[in-house]
Amino acid sequence: MGLVKKAIKFLLSDTWIAGFSRLIPIVFGFLAFYSWDDFRTWFDENVGATLLAKVVFIGLLFVSAQWVFVLRRAHLELEPERDQLRSNLSQVQSELTELRNGMVPVSPEASFIEGISLYISSLSEKGRDRHVLRLRDTLSRHLWVEGLLRARIAVGDAAANAAARLGDDHKQIAALIDDLGWTLVAMEKRTLAKEKIELGLKIAERVGSPYWVSKAHRHLAGIATIDRRFKEVYEALQKSELAADEIDDDKQKAEMLGGIKYATAVALLFEGKYEEALKFAQESADIRDQNGDVTRSVRSYALRGKILLRIGDSTSRGEAEAVFHRGLREAQSVGRRDEIIRNLNGLAKIAELKEDPEAAVAYKAQANEMIQETPVPYELLDKL
Repeated sequence: MGLVKKAIKFLLSDTWIAGFSRLIPIVFGFLAFYSWDDFRTWFDENVGATLLAKVVFIGLLFVSAQWVFVLRRAHLELEPERDQLRSNLSQVQSELTELRNGMVPVSPEASFIEGISLYISSLSEKGRDRHVLRLRDTLSRHLWVEGLLRARIAVGDAAANAAARLGDDHKQIAALIDDLGWTLVAMEKRTLAKEKIELGLKIAERVGSPYWVSKAHRHLAGIATIDRRFKEVYEALQKSELAADEIDDDKQKAEMLGGIKYATAVALLFEGKYEEALKFAQESADIRDQNGDVTRSVRSYALRGKILLRIGDSTSRGEAEAVFHRGLREAQSVGRRDEIIRNLNGLAKIAELKEDPEAAVAYKAQANEMIQETPVPYELLDKL
């Protein structure tokens, strides 16, 4: 039985096929010229009796035999690749099946973001730069407040390029520093954010726009705060304040100074200097109150409440609770949903510390319900 298997294996081997392919024409040549009268008679009658006919016939046999060998070799060489292709195809089919089974429908939010991105890209390609800038003016704040950051990046990028082509420095600066710079910070892309802000800062310095110079330095201070590079934070805030002092418009100046005080308080909170942080938070609130900027002034409550909680003694906790309650009322009165959420979360923390789980759950439930409706805009305070 073993000999039979070996014989079959040999007959199917490349060595046997190669030999056989050369043996065929030799055998037929011998038969055609020297052997078997009947075969020679048949050959002469059907193929030809001349030497040329015999040579051509034998040549064709030889070529045919060689092609058998070549095709067999090609088949053997391609077989591993064919098997691999079959395996790959099977894997792709399996993955497609999994994708079909687990495919998640595209959300309306994702469709909106994609639509905005495609639309503004189309406007840019058509050279409708002023339309792009009008769209940025209309949508920028909404996209930020609603947490649609990718859409804001798309709009900001198109607006920055459109403004550059039109030579509108101020629109370009705004897009670079706010729409791109600070939004990229919110998306945790701080290196790229810094590049955009610094480019906007460079243009703002060139055209002499102290408002945007101040804001750029304040944003750079925010990035440094996240990275806890506090020396860099305070240097940037000092530059921001120097630029703010040069702003001619009193309201814009007060807005910027209030923001600088707020940013300083946040940095001090990050650094663990709570008493100083509390002082700057109050100064920020005072400046904004004097400026009639109630929508920004209300932000100080959640900040002060969090600082008081970090101080940690019972007196500070009591003050924190009062601050959060006041902040909640003020935020509700001006419609600052993000600050409503922050103050609710602060009150939930107070309830936990007072070992009142029912109140804590109730406050958190209110906050979470609002978060489902409106994402909270990015805020450094929420990083703690």
